[in-house]
Amino acid sequence: MRRATRDTRHPVGVSQPAISRVLVVALVFLANGCARPTGPRERVDGVWEGVVDERAIVLTLEDSAGRIHGSGDISRPSAQLVAVGMRVGDRVFLTILSGTAVHSYFTLEGRLHDTAIEGVLHGEGFQHTPVRLCRLQR
Repeated sequence: MRRATRDTRHPVGVSQPAISRVLVVALVFLANGCARPTGPRERVDGVWEGVVDERAIVLTLEDSAGRIHGSGDISRPSAQLVAVGMRVGDRVFLTILSGTAVHSYFTLEGRLHDTAIEGVLHGEGFQHTPVRLCRLQR
């Protein structure tokens, strides 16, 4: 008795044109959606340093799914800092708290690049002051 053979090149009930349509849809999706960056591949994790109005700022930041927290120092007058904020795509928003009366808190709005955060500082002691923090290490 002869057994029936089945064509195993394609799953049962799936024709060659159906597979081709699935491949075309997958390629279009990859070309239009997945390949387009949604933000920087970098996170804000690391040690960042900059000079603003002859004051050195050093921040050690951690980025957990876009939520940022950390600590640091500012000079002239010397004070310890606490930073909290968020990252949305390549945009960085921080509120930086200080224990001194001169700078009780200020904000940083900036853009994240591979090795720098560039933006402006607002708040006590800063009036739309440009800042560039460079990444020292991760």
